[in-house]
Order: sequence, then C-alpha cells, then structure tokens
Amino acid sequence: MHKVLKFIYTEIAYNGHLQTLSSLALVIFSSMLLEIEITWDSLLILYLSLYFIYLYNRYKELDIDQITNRARTDHLKKFEKKIPLILFINFLLVSALLLFFANFIIFLFVLAIIVFGLLYTVYFKKLTRKVFLFKNYYVAFTAAILVFYPIIYYSFQLSHALSNGIALAVFVFLRTMQMQIILDLKDIEGDRREKLLTMGVLWGKEKILNFLKFSSIITAGLVPILIFLFLDITPAILILPVFIIQI
Repeated sequence: MHKVLKFIYTEIAYNGHLQTLSSLALVIFSSMLLEIEITWDSLLILYLSLYFIYLYNRYKELDIDQITNRARTDHLKKFEKKIPLILFINFLLVSALLLFFANFIIFLFVLAIIVFGLLYTVYFKKLTRKVFLFKNYYVAFTAAILVFYPIIYYSFQLSHALSNGIALAVFVFLRTMQMQIILDLKDIEGDRREKLLTMGVLWGKEKILNFLKFSSIITAGLVPILIFLFLDITPAILILPVFIIQI
C-alpha cells in the first residue's frame, strides 16, 4: 500500500499533472471572466490532451532529464515500456470524447494543440539553438491561446468576449514567459548540453533573478490595473496579481 501511495504521489508531482491542472485553472478563470458556464466534458478533454503532450515530452527527453531531474527520470523508467500504450489509450479517449461532445471547430482546435505540443518536443524546442528564448515564446503563446478555449468550445459570441479575452491572454503570455524563465534555471545544464539560447545559459542565475524581480512588479501589479482602467472589463480582472501560470 505504501509503495502504491508513493507511486501516485510521485506521478502527480513529476509527470505533468500539476501543470495540466494549472492550465485547467486558467480555463476555468477565463470562463468565469467571460461569463461562460463550463462543463466537465470540456475540462476532461483538455486535461487528457495536455497530459498526452506532457507525457510524450517526458518520454522523449528521458536521457536529457537524467541530468537535471533525476527523480522524475527514475519514476518514468519504472514504466517506460508501457508509455507508448498509455499514450495510445489516452489519444483514443480524447478522440472518443471529442466525437461525442464537441463540434468540428473544437475538434480541430484540440487537435492543433496536441500536434503543436508534440512538435515542440521533436522540432520547435530545437529552434531555440538559433532563436533566443524561442521555446519560452512558444509555450507562453500556447498558454495564452487556452484563454479562448471556452469561447470556441461553447460557440460563444466572440464580439462579446473579445476585449476580456485579449486582455487575459496578454497577461497569461507575460506571466507564462516569467514562469518558463524560472523553470529554465533548473535546466541550465541540460539546456547548455542541447546548446539552447535560454536566459539561464546566456545570463546566469543572478542576472535572471534581478530581471524577474522587476518584471514581476510590472506583470503582477501594473498590467491588471492598466487593463481595468483603460478597458471596459469586469473588476474580477484585478485578481490577476495572484494568478500564476505554470505550463
């Protein structure tokens, strides 16, 4: 029993579930801000889709993570041979749920999220060798797009929610960029090995921490206030300073 509980704890802590739940929290907040009633089916579809991406990423980068995240690597090694089967079953579940609950547009939207999520691992991340912070921009843009997931899923009138959606998406993009830079700090050796142009590799930890102090004041304090003052948006936007995105 102890081994089972330890496995479950490690799985939740290291294998993408917390990041996936964070993305669901973003979608729930977005639906509240846009006054869209959200249902369990949309959240389950998104959860399985994002978990599919995270598991694939960790599976393909086991050798790299051996350097920077030994605990996660050791956990995945325990069922490494079963991961392709898990991915296949996961994809079948997502497809079945989409066919049963979703319209054609959301089917394409979720499929695009999965495809571009997989391409991040096999192609786009490597572009960071040539383009400074490319993988950070890529992940932040993906997170920002999730703001519009409730609008697309429920065929909500875009004109009614556009200003709120754009404002939240801008904040999510900036906040996710910060979070990705923080996460890069623990991956400096792995990123250096892959020759990625990240802040951690080029600037070092001390300069990054100073940069994050300044940027946090801007995104967590000034941006939500400016959005509230200059756009016709619900006061709920002011809760953004406590909103942390982890993708």
